[in-house]
Order: sequence, then C-alpha cells, then structure tokens
Amino acid sequence: MANHTSVASDEHFGGITRVSWGAIIAGTVVAMVVQIALALLGVGIGMGVMAPNADAMTGLGIGAGIWLIVSTLVSLYIGGFVAARLAGLPGKPDGLLNGVVVWALATLLSIYLATSAAGTAVSGISGILGQGMQMAGQSVAAVAPEAAEAVKGNPKQSKQAASEAVDAAKQQYNQVRKEATQALAGAKQEAAQTVRQAAPMASGAALAGFVALLLGAIAGALGGASGAPKTPVVSRSR
Repeated sequence: MANHTSVASDEHFGGITRVSWGAIIAGTVVAMVVQIALALLGVGIGMGVMAPNADAMTGLGIGAGIWLIVSTLVSLYIGGFVAARLAGLPGKPDGLLNGVVVWALATLLSIYLATSAAGTAVSGISGILGQGMQMAGQSVAAVAPEAAEAVKGNPKQSKQAASEAVDAAKQQYNQVRKEATQALAGAKQEAAQTVRQAAPMASGAALAGFVALLLGAIAGALGGASGAPKTPVVSRSR
C-alpha cells in the first residue's frame, strides 16, 4: 500500500491583476513631469540660440514644433515603461495596454489643463472689459446732474434743444441702422470667405492632431511593452 504524504505550507501567493491603476497613475505623473522638464530644456536652448542671433526667429517656430513632438513621444515612452515595470505584468501585451492607458490619461489631463488656462484668460479679459464699462457708466452718471441743471436754467432753449436733439438722434439712428445693415452683409460675405479659406487649414490641423495622437499612443505602447518584466511578480505573505 502506497504511502501518501501531505505537505502544508503557510505561504500564500496572490493572483496577478492585469490592470494596476497605481502603476498607471505613477507612469502618467512621470510622463508629464518629463514633458515639463524637456519643455523647459527646449525653452532654455531656444532662448540661448535666439539671443545672440536675431535671424534665428525664422526657424524658431519649426524647431519648437519638432521639439514638442519629440519631447512628447519621449515622455510617453518613459511613462509607459514606468507603468509596465511597476505593474509587474509578465506579458508584453499587458504592458503595452498599460502604456496605452498612460497615453490616454496624460492626453486627457493635458487637454483639461489647456482648456482651464484658456478659460482663465477669457475670464481675465471679461473682467477688464467689465471694469471699463463700469468706469464709463460712472462718468455718465457724473455728467447727468450738470445737464439737468442746465435744462432747469432756461426751459425755452432747453425745449428747442431737446427737439433738435430728437431730430438729430433720429437721423443718427437711421444712419447707424443703414451702416449696421451694410456691415452685417459685408460680415456675412467675409465670414463665408473665411470659412472657405480656413477649411483646408482646419482639415490639415485635424489630420496633424490625429497623427500626433497616434504617434503618442505608439510611443506609450512601446514603452509599456519594453518595461514589462520577463518573469511574473507576485506578492507572497506568511
């Protein structure tokens, strides 16, 4: 009769999860910080080149665009690598997907920050315009009492002046209405022409944005695939 030996162990191994949000968030933070660092490096080099040479302004825009694309791809690659390595996923497909998620999260955060900055700038401009209108209203309010006193001083002349003012206001209103109608018609024609001219540029910008996003996704995916460990990393507890 064969003897059977039972072996008991107090070691417990945890299962492998295919998504590690902690690693993804860490990779996204690293990607954005690397992007900021590379942007500052580009500004420092660009300003250093531009300062002694005034003609460098012609190629500064192209160079800045190229540097922005390169720095974004590098930062996303590093972020995907960090996310996959910290997640400890043994397969390259899982690391690749974690890198893609890093790219998506970093893109959404960048869009949010950009729109927030634009909203803040618009709010500041609106506040300045509001202050200007308030100052104009205060000026009118300060002049109104003086005009009222002048009317009380000479009623006959004030009546004649009021009648002339009404006629002048009617003429001015008709003139302004005519000019506004002409301006509106001209604005419609200019708007239609602007739309026709801007359509190819908008199409090109949309295609360029699509290509940039696609390259970013590829960079994050390659970083995630490269950062995936060759052996699984499991948690062990006693």
